[in-house]
Amino acid sequence: QQTSRVQYALHQISSRYISMATISQLFLLCSHLRDLDLSGQSFVTNEIVRNIVTTSSRLADLRLDFCVHLTYEAVHSIMGELKYLRVVSIKGVNLSGDDWSTLTFERGTSFFVNLTKVFLCGSMMEDYIFDEIFNTCERLETLAITSGSQLHRPAPRRHQRHLQQLSFDNCRKLTTEGLLHVLQLCPSLRDLHIVQCMNVREDVGEAVATHCPLLQSFRAYHYYSNSFLLDSSNVRHLELHNGEYLQDACVSRTLRKCKYLTVLDLRGVRISRPLLYTNMDLDKLVYLRLGGSAGSAVTDNVVELFVKRARNVRNLQLSFANITRKSLDFLRCNLLFLESLALNGCQECVRRPEDIITADAVLESCSYMPYLNTLDLSYNETFFPDAVPLGTSRPLEELHTLVLADCPALEAVCLQNIPSIVPNLKVLNLSYCKAISSTALNSIAMSNPGVRIISW
Repeated sequence: QQTSRVQYALHQISSRYISMATISQLFLLCSHLRDLDLSGQSFVTNEIVRNIVTTSSRLADLRLDFCVHLTYEAVHSIMGELKYLRVVSIKGVNLSGDDWSTLTFERGTSFFVNLTKVFLCGSMMEDYIFDEIFNTCERLETLAITSGSQLHRPAPRRHQRHLQQLSFDNCRKLTTEGLLHVLQLCPSLRDLHIVQCMNVREDVGEAVATHCPLLQSFRAYHYYSNSFLLDSSNVRHLELHNGEYLQDACVSRTLRKCKYLTVLDLRGVRISRPLLYTNMDLDKLVYLRLGGSAGSAVTDNVVELFVKRARNVRNLQLSFANITRKSLDFLRCNLLFLESLALNGCQECVRRPEDIITADAVLESCSYMPYLNTLDLSYNETFFPDAVPLGTSRPLEELHTLVLADCPALEAVCLQNIPSIVPNLKVLNLSYCKAISSTALNSIAMSNPGVRIISW
């Protein structure tokens, strides 16, 4: 039976189990296919792509990411036949700059006019290719460039008034000047994502606020600038993950300006002057991440500072933070609506025995959080000092996901009381817990029949 819209993802098919004749018959029966995802499939060849574009000419969304056997010829077929295509993703397909120039010369720019989402990956992405896509895609809404190792200083001319999402991931040669030039042409941008762009070393926050007044989400991973000031009351989502060079004065001023944040990620940001953050208002914050790596500067005082100003947080992650039991008590008393808590790797920096947090102490504090449904205690070496069953004075009624992955001291005997401690548990992650044997895992599964056990 044919339909006008079919979403078909072949994520489990291997070339050993499917023949070219079967593929041809499949697409012959789906002449009205609109959405097709063949990402990462080794059986996808130029011949199969030619067959697809011949039999499924109405495709609007085509994703061929990391189909390693595809070449210039496959993209040539796509550009020549698929008149209704709106979304194309060809990350990891091996095209050189010369190939791209030949394609645009032979097929013209009409192919790009109707595209709304473009996802590209690989060394093929050079300045003039980026400029050509930017200048010819009249209805572009999403543009994502990954591993554009030759992207240096793009200089497009056309204003992209429909562009809402822009991402530069691992574009190591992209300069601040090139990024700012592109941002000047994106007045409707809502989401900006910058990851490992090592040459973007100057503050782009002011330019973002000036040229992209509608921006709601700014995400920068491995941000190499030591200054950042984003003055925009529209921003709701801010991530400065691993911004280890950022100064406290810049971060605190940004948080004071962005008054309506709902998501804040400061993992890897070294908060060395907590007093600068006292005037910030995080009342709207729902999702908060602090910490980031071993040796983190996130201490009990920093946790108290942020939690006091973000009492409505529902999801809190304190990764590799240098905290003690004092923080546990403070969280229990102040975050009554907390739904998800992650304390992964939190004890690697603590040296005094009296400061060490145990799994029993965490569970006891969490039992006073009536809405908590997810708890992550992974990557902890000291949470299970003795091989004794875990215990609390009251059960965690709402908790349904418990993550204890990569805890080398965790033994099977510690989990004996899990059914009574967490009576409504649905998922238990015990991946890389080396002290728990396969026999013990089977025993745990049998004693918790309604629980999905995850183990790698």
